[in-house]
Amino acid sequence: MRLVIINGLPGVGKTTLATQLAQDLGLPLIGKDMLKEFLFDQVGSTNLEDSRFLGKVSVKMLYALLKEYIASDKSLMIENAFYAEFARPEITALIGDKPVDIIEVYCETAETTRHGRISSRIADGSRHTGHHDSMSLLEVSSDTYAPLAIGELLRYDTTTDDAAVYNALCGKLKTWLVQ
Repeated sequence: MRLVIINGLPGVGKTTLATQLAQDLGLPLIGKDMLKEFLFDQVGSTNLEDSRFLGKVSVKMLYALLKEYIASDKSLMIENAFYAEFARPEITALIGDKPVDIIEVYCETAETTRHGRISSRIADGSRHTGHHDSMSLLEVSSDTYAPLAIGELLRYDTTTDDAAVYNALCGKLKTWLVQ
């Protein structure tokens, strides 16, 4: 089983990258925010407390689905701004002694770019207001959202949309997936 983890701070472009990679690699993709959006649509969210609760539920759902993919030996891509302190032991425990090869793509960008992206998605209304994206502009630590360090680590700068850099990443992942 091959597991691609897309990780990084909020607003660095993880979902955009993961969506394109999943399409180009033919991998199923499960992202925490796609699960959270579904929950928002089903049960709603009016305040930050609700949003945080549904965020925790979404992460638990992501882990439950990951567990099923591991058990069925099916390759998968997961995407989230993982809290390294909690995600590392959780994912490691889910894997246990099963033969899972992991590549983590850790997305990075300039802080001004990250803030601009978050501000844009707030302004354009492209995400459910329950996300409380304005909170992502506040106290966000790269220590909290550090690489998980449980597989091969690839750092990917999302600041520019460089096709050559993307193609190199995609090519590396394609080769790795068929090894």
